[in-house]
Amino acid sequence: MKRRYVGHTTCAKVTIENPKIHNQKLKYRRTTTVQVGLLVALAIISLTASKIFRPVDSGLNLPTVEQWQRLHDAQQSSTQNLTISNAFVSTFRDVMLRPVFDMENAVPLILHNGQLLCRAAHKHQIMNMRVLSTLQMISRGLDLNYYHSTLPLQDVGLPILLMNGDGMGCNVATHTDIMLFPRLSWAVPAPKHGDDWCHGIGMVSYETWNAFHKTHDKHFTWDATFANDEKRYPWETKIPKVVWRGTTTHEQTQFGDAEFLDIPRAKLVKASIDNPEIIDAGFTAIIQKFEKDKEELAKQTRVADFIKTVDQMKYKAFFDIDGNNWSSRFIMLLCTNSVVVKIDPDYVDYFYEDLIPNLHFIPASLENMTEVARYVVDPNNDEEMKYVVKAANSWCKRTVTEEVLVRDEMFQLEAYESALGAYEESNHWIDDWRSLRSSSVINDLVECNVAR
Repeated sequence: MKRRYVGHTTCAKVTIENPKIHNQKLKYRRTTTVQVGLLVALAIISLTASKIFRPVDSGLNLPTVEQWQRLHDAQQSSTQNLTISNAFVSTFRDVMLRPVFDMENAVPLILHNGQLLCRAAHKHQIMNMRVLSTLQMISRGLDLNYYHSTLPLQDVGLPILLMNGDGMGCNVATHTDIMLFPRLSWAVPAPKHGDDWCHGIGMVSYETWNAFHKTHDKHFTWDATFANDEKRYPWETKIPKVVWRGTTTHEQTQFGDAEFLDIPRAKLVKASIDNPEIIDAGFTAIIQKFEKDKEELAKQTRVADFIKTVDQMKYKAFFDIDGNNWSSRFIMLLCTNSVVVKIDPDYVDYFYEDLIPNLHFIPASLENMTEVARYVVDPNNDEEMKYVVKAANSWCKRTVTEEVLVRDEMFQLEAYESALGAYEESNHWIDDWRSLRSSSVINDLVECNVAR
């Protein structure tokens, strides 16, 4: 599920458009594409009793291994007499029966009669996972009556599959989706990869919610933030460079086998080494597959001190570049008083296509990032750059508030339900879902609505 922007991106050179032509309201245009598909088997991992907590009325109690094993065996036995052919429902069932989640697991929920439900054995884990933010937003949206179901599921509820990790099952290198059915994910492939093959539905990022919902519940709260930023980091005192700090993360499907200097972030740091007068980029840590060689690699690149994002506003501009997946800090940078130079992304947030390149941010590529940086920090272009900051802040003020984030989350949830509706037309999953819900396989559901 993606939103379309109106505008164009220039990668060969920087083009700053006349502000007057952009005096128009941005409109959301969302499309949802669903295809039939096959199931990727999700193995049920072994029981780890020290990680399982089962809520009861008086609190959270830890069951014995024997108690949990009896429940688990009974549920597994129940599945043997239940025939489910649909990939989505089979996957949902398998994830439901998993006793322990890890970071990359999908998380199953059921929305039924205005309540979020989860398994009692999962609840404690969910309350300590990224998806807690999603539960908070949906719970708030349900309280405000923002959700209106369209599928005939009043008797069994809506099955919700949330991707908790950075990945969403979509491979941008091969344009294949290992889960050919709708699910909610933190990001989706960028528009350049097309929109007819990945079935993930973008949702509000946990980082966005956690960073802003308490401090910016209404749009007018941004006025004080912007005024304070301008006081601390006025444009006239900014360092005329584009800054970046981060680690050696990289997208696995395209760069999993790449040498260190060939990953995108290493190329950005190399540009800084070659052009220190306009770019200040450096790694704060060498991690993941490169960690074992970090001492040697540190001689080939630039390792620099960490700088808090708020303090990076002393520079005229930021570089924003993908890491393992999408850049979750992009929205945070748009809400500062420095220009955002965004390296052509492979994955994007749900809101990306609401933004207009060269109006809200400056687009760049790995091939032209030095030229773009030079243009952005050139004093002759200050007025244009300040207008970009103003437009980005205006978008931020309209969009990044608790109220709007909750509305957006509920809209994305309705888009997910709509995608499941389209999936039903050719896959007929609802009958299997009713069979699963009427069985004894899922027999320990509890309320999972949470307060903000």
